[in-house]
Amino acid sequence: MGGSQGSRASRSSLAVDAGNAHGITITHVKYVTTQVRTRRRLRLIVTLRDLRGRLVRDAIVVVRPLPDAKHTIASTQVGFSNAVGQASLAVPIARRMLGAHLQFLIGARTPKAHTVTLGSVHVPVKKPSLSAATK
Repeated sequence: MGGSQGSRASRSSLAVDAGNAHGITITHVKYVTTQVRTRRRLRLIVTLRDLRGRLVRDAIVVVRPLPDAKHTIASTQVGFSNAVGQASLAVPIARRMLGAHLQFLIGARTPKAHTVTLGSVHVPVKKPSLSAATK
């Protein structure tokens, strides 16, 4: 029973530092819209992997406005990916953007590679106030 066994870590659980990554891809973007109405912030969770399928930590992630888009974000937000290859960014949303379909650019950079993808999300509409509903 005491034979040698290989590593039990799967390919997807391995992480690599941004400086040692081979290329970079944005594999998943999660949009958290649950508290947009109250906090006026849209949360994005961006997952990064290199071309070998390993999670990338310490990569720079940028969310910026899409030029010439009808509805886009107002400012650029920057963050770093954590130890499990995810970057969490909070994007401020103007009140007039509630109910709109926002488009923006999501970029990721390592010292040797970069990538850009288009982000798109429908922001929930503001609920009517009780005083307006009773009139």
